[in-house]
Amino acid sequence: MIGGTTALASITTNTGGTVAINGGAITTTGSQTYNDAATLGANTTLTTTSNGDITFASTVDGSAAGKTLTISTNGTGDTTFTGAVGATNALGNITITTDALTAAAIKLAGTLSITNGGASSITGIISDGASAASLTKAGSGTLSLSANNTYTGTTTISAGTLQISGSGLLNNGSYSGNISIASSATFRFSSSSNQTLSGVISGDGSILIDGTGELTISGSSNTLSGGMDVGTGVLKISADSAFGSTPGSFDATNITLKGGTLQITSSFTINALRGITLDTDTSSTIIIDTGVTLTYNGVMAGSGNLTKSGSGTLQLGGTNTFTGNLVVSAGVLTITNPSALGSSSGSTTINSGALVNINITDGLYWGSNIDEPLSISGTGSGNGVLVNQGNQYVTYRGLVTLQANSTVRQDGSYFIFNPTSGNAFSGSFDLTFDTNTSYIQVYDPIATGNGSLTKTGSNALYLFGDNTFTGAVTVSAGTLYAGNNNALGTTAGGVTVASGAALYLYGGVTVGAEAISVTGTFGSAYGNNIYQGVVTLTDNATIANTDGDTLFVINSSGSISGTNKNLTFSGAGVVVVDDPISLGSGSLTLSGNPIVYLQQANSFTGHIFLSGGVLAPYANDALGDSGSTNKITFQGGAVRHYSTNTSELYARFNTPTSGNAWGIDPGNFSINYNEGLGETFTGTNVGFSVFGSLGISGSNGSYSLQSASSGTVTFDTTHLYTGTTTLRGGSSTTLLLSTLPPSGRDIVVKGGILDLNSQTTDVMNSITIGGDTQNVAGSDTGQSASLPNGTIKANTYSFNPGSGTDTITAVVADGASATGIVKTGYGRTTFVANNTYSGSTTIANGYLRISKDENLGTVPGSTTANNIILAYPGTLEISDTFTLNEKRGIQVSRGSSASEVPFIAFTAGAKTLTYNGVIANGSYGSASSGGFYLYGSSSNSTLILSGTSTYTDNTVISSYGTLKLTGALSSSTDLNINSNTGILDLQVSQTLGSLIDMYGSIVRNAGASSLTITGTSNIAGAITTSGVQLYSGDVTLKRAYGGAISTSTFTTTNSNLTFNGKVNSSGSGNITDANNLTASVGSGTVTFGDSTSDTIGATYALGVIDITGNLDLNASINNTTNRVDTSANSLTLNYGASSISVSGTADLGADIYTSGVQTFTGAVTLSANVTLSSINDGAITFGSTVDSISTTPYNLTI
Repeated sequence: MIGGTTALASITTNTGGTVAINGGAITTTGSQTYNDAATLGANTTLTTTSNGDITFASTVDGSAAGKTLTISTNGTGDTTFTGAVGATNALGNITITTDALTAAAIKLAGTLSITNGGASSITGIISDGASAASLTKAGSGTLSLSANNTYTGTTTISAGTLQISGSGLLNNGSYSGNISIASSATFRFSSSSNQTLSGVISGDGSILIDGTGELTISGSSNTLSGGMDVGTGVLKISADSAFGSTPGSFDATNITLKGGTLQITSSFTINALRGITLDTDTSSTIIIDTGVTLTYNGVMAGSGNLTKSGSGTLQLGGTNTFTGNLVVSAGVLTITNPSALGSSSGSTTINSGALVNINITDGLYWGSNIDEPLSISGTGSGNGVLVNQGNQYVTYRGLVTLQANSTVRQDGSYFIFNPTSGNAFSGSFDLTFDTNTSYIQVYDPIATGNGSLTKTGSNALYLFGDNTFTGAVTVSAGTLYAGNNNALGTTAGGVTVASGAALYLYGGVTVGAEAISVTGTFGSAYGNNIYQGVVTLTDNATIANTDGDTLFVINSSGSISGTNKNLTFSGAGVVVVDDPISLGSGSLTLSGNPIVYLQQANSFTGHIFLSGGVLAPYANDALGDSGSTNKITFQGGAVRHYSTNTSELYARFNTPTSGNAWGIDPGNFSINYNEGLGETFTGTNVGFSVFGSLGISGSNGSYSLQSASSGTVTFDTTHLYTGTTTLRGGSSTTLLLSTLPPSGRDIVVKGGILDLNSQTTDVMNSITIGGDTQNVAGSDTGQSASLPNGTIKANTYSFNPGSGTDTITAVVADGASATGIVKTGYGRTTFVANNTYSGSTTIANGYLRISKDENLGTVPGSTTANNIILAYPGTLEISDTFTLNEKRGIQVSRGSSASEVPFIAFTAGAKTLTYNGVIANGSYGSASSGGFYLYGSSSNSTLILSGTSTYTDNTVISSYGTLKLTGALSSSTDLNINSNTGILDLQVSQTLGSLIDMYGSIVRNAGASSLTITGTSNIAGAITTSGVQLYSGDVTLKRAYGGAISTSTFTTTNSNLTFNGKVNSSGSGNITDANNLTASVGSGTVTFGDSTSDTIGATYALGVIDITGNLDLNASINNTTNRVDTSANSLTLNYGASSISVSGTADLGADIYTSGVQTFTGAVTLSANVTLSSINDGAITFGSTVDSISTTPYNLTI
């Protein structure tokens, strides 16, 4: 040992030789300098005690492998190895405690443990000896490794920073050793080389990447908890576990991007507790490799900028708060949260070839708002640079700026652009909207300069903004709705609508002189719209108005032209063509149900095909060029008369083919075709139809709608056609049949007046009044049908109004044999005459209105059980007071449940229907039973039932309806009085199943009545009988109609009132919610309970019980939250004002607990030991005697 007792001042050796250190330790106060190559002959410890340095100017080796070296330079002393250490014979453990370490290559078969306070570096290779070498770094200083190190053991950073610098590497760039990083320690990768770490990285420290090389962390079991900072370098990650252990709570800086690059090489999800911070004044990048998806639902914060690169997908689902700018330079960015793009103070840019996919699947039903300003350029992958793919609709409220020709696509729910201010889109580039599964709506201006607008995809695009772009509009697929006068931009660009695509004006707009070329469909979809541009057909095309009761006017001062092209008008509204039509040899077709007004002289030589709707020429020359090739062919539509002249139009008619019909709309004229001039209507299996259509008034592009056709077609010629005679007019359109169709034919009246000229028809095969919506051409509004006179005969009748009221004043008579009538359709049919048909009357839907028994045909000679079949949801409507003949048996048929029963209703005013017959279960459809629903008018309407009815489903009495029962109902029927104005006037003894809801009242205006309910009862109204009332099931006192606290009143005339089941109040159990019970029975007795299983107020306590009469209390009380006592056989009335008052005698077999007073006016008899208690010191008053029953004395406790 050198300096073992007294340290030497210093040691310096000469150069040119070898120093052999064979002793154990050398200690000096000053420096130790070894200028010669040093050989350690034993384990060696070198120490300086007073800031001395230790320097090896040449190599250091052991005399044999495995010699250890321990160096300690106390204070500011440094350690320097100029030559290699262990190159010949690798050392064992090397422990160095120093301020600054400078070393070259080190080879060892142990642990290199370095504790340094100052900046230190090892520029040579640290390599394994005979066994793996490990590195331990301690001390607050930084240790830099800049060589291609090859050691394979572990790396431990106990303090300070271990930096891989220069082009340094661990184990040739593929290091599988474990790395432990202690709290506050750092592993810093600053190399320009690429490094992979596959071992376990653990500890509470952190990793910093700030070189120009790539650091790949491939380990899957890392437990590091200090986080990772990515500076200027590249961090490659393939699994969430590579970041280390998952934080126990959200850690905002678990991953910090400081201008570097995070590259993702495999698909995985970053745990949401790992916060990502974008460091201030930095621009960082996330690269997602091809075919890879990175999902992150945590919070990305900070003020730095971020670029998404790589062809893979980055999916962000968190509520991100970063304020920097986001650039999507390649691949796909999917956002599943409306705040995923960060604060609106930053912006998002989508570069050409990249795609932002909005895929919000969880959100409020009214969708999500995104406020981020956005710049887009290019069409991106999958033909869309901005896509909404989620099932929640998205409103984009930021400005979208185009930096190149761009596409917005919709693949999920609808996509709305509605910025909080300013334009929706800006930038002078072309813009494409691609709509697929739903629509896109743009509410604000598209200000894209001379850029064009293209609509692709099968769904719709709505433009509501005051758009200023000057480029062309192309509708390549799907539908474009123009909802602003300038929705199509300035008129300079023009519009093209491709085959299969459609352009509709929408919402009451006027589009100026913008030329349109159409191969697909052009038209109007909502509101009254005007188009003032020239229309050119580049191929066969369609003009449509899809919205009934609206106007579409084309008035350009130009024309609609298309050389040898066919033009179709379709839809359901009114089209006014105020321009001449020039089609060459093209044809004109109507389909759907439009009314098309041709207001100019037109030029085309093709046919006119009327497949639907009505064509209304202003004059003959509106129908195109004359000649045999220009004929009108009827295929389901009609032509509207422009005058009373019949010869001009008839000359253009083709005889319809089999299955079709002649179609005539009189307009507002009286039309009479002249058989003498050959104007006949012929054809085998060809019909004759009279149409109606909406009228117009105005001229020169300014028009308004008028009522439907009010004219008359008089048919006084021979019926040479063999098909159906049909009237489909407006309510005032008339078909006057001066001559009637032969027997066996069919008549259909879907709207209008069928005037039989007071004649009686032959026996028709069928007569149908009503059908579908009964609308005229150009309208969605239903029209009424009427037969004002005559008698109709048919083998089959169908009354099927779609809407409105059809009035049948004509007599409905039998056909070849007894004929019944069937009422279907949801509209109303009114019978006026004394009809003579003798079959049954079936009401399966809608309303059949009658004012007398004779409306229902001939009275059967004997009682017929099914003379009237009333099935859900049909209604027998009564419009006057009369008696329905008792021989007309009524069968009622329900829907899918006992509550779906047909209706008996009354029109306004007090009216009474008396019926002495039987109402029984029916079997219409799939039903096997039924009931009925009585509905009154604003004044009381009364149904008197005197017969014995046997139906078993519900009896419902609703608003202003009174059922007077002098006969009997089935004991199985349940009663539901669901309105406070509904009344059962009970004048007999009746047993019912249940009282479903009793909001109205049961009264006794005459006769002797009693009531037994075998099931449960829900009562909020008043029930009065002369005889007994027995409630065998549980009774619930309900809130009044409208929700107020109710008092249910039970009244008899000196007869008993018995509750054999439980009696409860509805509500919450609080006295403020408790409903009251009042009973007045004269000399009768009110009995509660027939066994100890019955309770009063068991679920919810009653409020006030007021009894006038005798009381027999046998009910017991279960222990409930409303009890103040748990003893059996007690009447409990809790909270505040609860009280009991008995004016007659009281037989008490149970305790009574109240919050208020107890009053017993009559004699009280105890049939058990009884306690009377008022918990709020209420008075207990006896107005007469108190006794036990005669045989047994019982105790009374007060």
